[in-house]
Amino acid sequence: MADSDAVNLPNVVGYITRGVMKEFDVVQCALAVNPQQTPAGQNFEALLMVQSTFDGDVDVHVRLLFPAQDVKGERGRFFTKTDRILLGLEPAEVGVVRLPISCSPLTAQAIDYRLGVELKVSKQGRGERVRDRQGGAAFDPADMLNEKTAARIDELRRLAYSDRTDRRGRLIAAFDLIAPTGPSLGLNLAPEWESLWTMRDHMDAQVVIEKAGALAQQVLPNLNRNRVFMPLMKTVQARYARAGYPLSAGEALYIAKLLTLVLENGVSSNPDVPPPHWYVRLCRLLYADQRSGHNVEHLVTELLWDDLIVDATTLAFSMIAVVTRQQLLGDAEAEAYGVNLVERLSAGMPAMDFPRAYVPLVMGGLVANTRVVLEREQVLDSVHALDQALDKRRPEMNEYNKEVFDMTEALINRALDMF
Repeated sequence: MADSDAVNLPNVVGYITRGVMKEFDVVQCALAVNPQQTPAGQNFEALLMVQSTFDGDVDVHVRLLFPAQDVKGERGRFFTKTDRILLGLEPAEVGVVRLPISCSPLTAQAIDYRLGVELKVSKQGRGERVRDRQGGAAFDPADMLNEKTAARIDELRRLAYSDRTDRRGRLIAAFDLIAPTGPSLGLNLAPEWESLWTMRDHMDAQVVIEKAGALAQQVLPNLNRNRVFMPLMKTVQARYARAGYPLSAGEALYIAKLLTLVLENGVSSNPDVPPPHWYVRLCRLLYADQRSGHNVEHLVTELLWDDLIVDATTLAFSMIAVVTRQQLLGDAEAEAYGVNLVERLSAGMPAMDFPRAYVPLVMGGLVANTRVVLEREQVLDSVHALDQALDKRRPEMNEYNKEVFDMTEALINRALDMF
């Protein structure tokens, strides 16, 4: 795409197949067989990933090709309900075609049987190309609106894909047939289309806010400390423990305070100030499903969690810079740091340590201490609880993290001096 301003939508198929794809007119495809090693007599599937590069409707005729005979020359060993399906793709739609197949228990075992699909593509009306020939822009799975779809994409990524074609231009993939293992399992042999992504999932942030902003404004009053603080604190402790660095209640309290402050700050009325990530995410969720805001606890601890961490990270670095007169990171670096924190907290293995736990979220929460005061909270006691937690961390001190200990101690003394 020569025009640098041209639309280049995310490469969803490339993300799933790790770059494996073949272009057929205005669609990009890859083929997998699941499972790739199938016991004779069992059912299996050809999975065709399809990604439209066109911002108009597209019809795709798909014909499944499977072996007419096994390696011993016996015919009729492979069969299905129908070998054809017509796809009517929406503009730029991405999805997967499931083409179930069954085989006889008498089918001869062999390595490298071949399946194929024949594709005929026809554009319906005029349109423009919206993905380049490499598949499009980088796809961020965090942009998925639907948890079920995100899980399905993760499942599809585990398969091995092929972009090979035969001399007639048909996409082919190999599979192995192994010894029978038991009775055949039931499988609906009718082909199915499963949509994974449409242009509705890639609206510009401002467009999404315009479409769902009114719904978001109804949710915002519910995102207050009385409703979100305790769920956030419990989630902080659970996520850090899972990442290999359990926090004390005093430490988790300050991170939860900071996350609560981010939510209570809401959205700036200044049009020159970009909306926070969590608010854009909220609008996307509400646009996809108006019920997304009903369960506040699930909303803030699951659906908005990653974006909250990123927004809290940038806010914390900014506040720390003000009180210490020392800018640790610029805005872009702070956001990247926040993304890294999200990845570490999602890793499910030892991925956190003292500096990353305290910088900047615990420190930022300490700076914001009096801005989020809980019902019946003794703020001075909260500071003392963090001081005690820091003291218990002293055995972890080394030449690499001593500065973090010193900065935290200075912020604690600052907080104590306010009383």
